[in-house]
Amino acid sequence: MKIQKLKESLLSLHLNTMAEILEETLKKGAQENLSATDLLGTLGGVSSTALAINKAGQVVGFADTAAAGVHAFVWEDAQGMTDLNSLIPSCSGWTLMWATAINETGQIVGRGYH
Repeated sequence: MKIQKLKESLLSLHLNTMAEILEETLKKGAQENLSATDLLGTLGGVSSTALAINKAGQVVGFADTAAAGVHAFVWEDAQGMTDLNSLIPSCSGWTLMWATAINETGQIVGRGYH
């Protein structure tokens, strides 16, 4: 997989922060003409944007949906991209729009509306 190749090339860089890792991953992807959308996929729309990554390699951000909306996502190597709205009760009244941070235990911070 494309992202695995990029992750392997980042191991030797000894980056200090997750922000640096994400930035370097996207830079290396750009050097290979790969965007975040190419690396991570979408939620049925045309683009996605990665905003944070943790040491486990879980990436969060936002992506276009097939219905022309924007939803928060988490991406994991084994599962790919998951719409965070699919992980909350549909009757909650919430729409999760952006995932902006993820900690080492997988807890996600973001924005949504009710």
